[in-house]
Amino acid sequence: MFSCGANSWGQLGLGHTDDRNEPCLVEMLRNVAVQQLDCGAAHTMVVCDGKRVPAVKAAGQVAPPPIDDMDVDGDDEPRSPDAPEDVPDEPHIPNGPGVYGFGRNKEGQLGLGETGHMTVNDQIQKQPQKLTALCEHLEAKGGIELRCGGYHTAVLVENREKLLTFGQNCFGQLGLGHLEDRFSPEEVKFPDGVTGPIKMLACGGGHTVVVTESRRVLAFGRNNRGQLGVGDMEHKDAPATVGELCDKNIVQVECGSKHTMVLTRSDETGEPMLYAIGRNTEGQLGMGAVEQEPSPKLVPNSAEFLRCAGGHGHLSVGGFSAHNFFVPVPQLAVRRSRMVHLVREQKVAVAMGAHSRLGHASLLHLLSSDLVQYIGMLLEQRRSGERLCEGEAMIERSPSVSQIIADAEAAA
Repeated sequence: MFSCGANSWGQLGLGHTDDRNEPCLVEMLRNVAVQQLDCGAAHTMVVCDGKRVPAVKAAGQVAPPPIDDMDVDGDDEPRSPDAPEDVPDEPHIPNGPGVYGFGRNKEGQLGLGETGHMTVNDQIQKQPQKLTALCEHLEAKGGIELRCGGYHTAVLVENREKLLTFGQNCFGQLGLGHLEDRFSPEEVKFPDGVTGPIKMLACGGGHTVVVTESRRVLAFGRNNRGQLGVGDMEHKDAPATVGELCDKNIVQVECGSKHTMVLTRSDETGEPMLYAIGRNTEGQLGMGAVEQEPSPKLVPNSAEFLRCAGGHGHLSVGGFSAHNFFVPVPQLAVRRSRMVHLVREQKVAVAMGAHSRLGHASLLHLLSSDLVQYIGMLLEQRRSGERLCEGEAMIERSPSVSQIIADAEAAA
């Protein structure tokens, strides 16, 4: 694990509070396998699932040295100049499963427990500290999933059936029914009728959003810009139902500083749709205007660019800022499968066209033309888009290929 950037609260985990303008190895975590990592405004949470082991040697590659033999002082892994000179066998160097936090802890966002009067040393944790209250859940069924808000943290445990929160709570972002900060994980109680595992969890600057497997959407915390999507602009200290999003097939939820973006897909047509909620002063909702939206609103023209991307991609939202990205993810496996089917049909057509009795020149010409054009588009574009969708249409209309594809998809 490497870190760089602002470090006034020790959020880089390097043992000091000096900013760093290049990636530095986090010495305390050099011997553990990092499974999850998330960052808040000034704190970092890490989940480690065991001792780090060398990568499996691939053909033609030289296997890396064992971890205990690594020269951590070498130039391969940049160290922080002020990093502690610990050796791997010292007892406080993590070498197994655990949940660790470092950085700002003034509001309890590291979950280390309350120590009475908090000193400056308690508020600033410059090295990874083990969060013992969560370690017991690592071995439980389903493990844990962790998300950081601005100054709070939320964790899914017990096979995603239970939500724990801790940290700042001045807006009710912990969902505990009060506005007091919490320094240890506490369970969030959901309204009657909300059952089943939690499908998605997202944290913003001061709010939290939860989507259950039963398609209930709940939000709590800061709401001065309507970022909870409940129709008003009053803070909620307990989970409130986002009625307009319930029962929708939600693919992804991401929270910004004071806004929320939701990617859905139609059950009937599979059509992707993008909804936006909350602050919009910088145009972060993509509405073509700057009015805030306290209720979920469909982003104009979003269906067009989502359809162009095949509806598959990753929505990324600046957690403590006001910008968004949608990165299309080409369905490479599907496209590769269809190309294989088309090539097979091409072979059949070539064989038929060359046969004195079975020759079918029109079929041979059609398939050859489609194959050449489709490959040409792949080489030209190398990405999903309108031209690639045209190539899909060519495959669809080719004789018998559509039936082959349908049979393959049904079998899958």
